[in-house]
Amino acid sequence: MFDINVKGAFFTLQKAFPLLTEGASVVFTVGAGEGVGAAMTAAKGALVPLTPAPDEQLRTRF
Repeated sequence: MFDINVKGAFFTLQKAFPLLTEGASVVFTVGAGEGVGAAMTAAKGALVPLTPAPDEQLRTRF
């Protein structure tokens, strides 16, 4: 579950990042439904800290 939800998003962003141009956006959709289990909630919660990183790097790149 962690591999799909976190590593998948991370490595996809890592490969796509050089292709992003000025004005590009990166959007992670993170949702945690009730009753999905602790593992799923933790995996989705791990994406939250990833969100500001590309924003900061894109700002300094352009």
